[in-house]
Amino acid sequence: ELMDRDIGVYKGLCPVDALSIDLKRKRNALFLFHKVKILLAKLARVNLEGLSHQHKLAFWINTYNSCLMNAFLEHGIPDSPEKVVLLMREATIAVGGQTLNAITIEHFILRLPFYVRQGNKKAARGDELKASNMFGLECSEPLVTFALSCGSWSSPALKVYTASQIESELEAAKREFLQAAVGISKSDKLVVPKLLEWYQLDFAKDFESMLDWVCLQLPDELRKEALSCLGRKSKQPLSEIVEVVPYDFTFRYLLQP
Repeated sequence: ELMDRDIGVYKGLCPVDALSIDLKRKRNALFLFHKVKILLAKLARVNLEGLSHQHKLAFWINTYNSCLMNAFLEHGIPDSPEKVVLLMREATIAVGGQTLNAITIEHFILRLPFYVRQGNKKAARGDELKASNMFGLECSEPLVTFALSCGSWSSPALKVYTASQIESELEAAKREFLQAAVGISKSDKLVVPKLLEWYQLDFAKDFESMLDWVCLQLPDELRKEALSCLGRKSKQPLSEIVEVVPYDFTFRYLLQP
């Protein structure tokens, strides 16, 4: 259990969980379903040729988030982590004559840079490699970790990103998520989300150095408390001063009011 703390802008967001939205095509679901369909249709018509890195980055983040929200509306809310992964394969959009799912968008377009694609062709399926070569970013952007919202309790808040402000928007998304997700437990441990452990190598060389990086992103008071915890690592094993919170796949979106 975490000590009381200021979770920043996340305290003002509107949670949408399984109890607050009716996915059986009643009024609130129909309205959202219609809006998402319109957005997906607009995204599908975007011509990606000649777009800047910033335009592509904003486009693919928004496309990923829209695809997954549409999949929840079409297929319902999964009741297990395994079904969440299956849903991510069913969350698709047609772009440039290719049908892409959320997993391909995240791992072969947003996260996989050009030099890795060229060196790991055997690691991808044919359709994934094709999508990566056609649409993949020239360089990956680690901060997408804090922008991709898969509709789970542990994922970041849902936002719409813009090409003109994408760098500052991703920076804000990172700091806001970390302020809300990182804390100090009542047993005086530094608590970090599983999401950071999964993608630690995007930010540092190992878990320990990733924790140092996290501390630098936190608000002043929380940073001091986190550094105080890590200051004990010369006397205690890391497992006794750091706790990783398991990823919670329970359905929830956090939306701006």
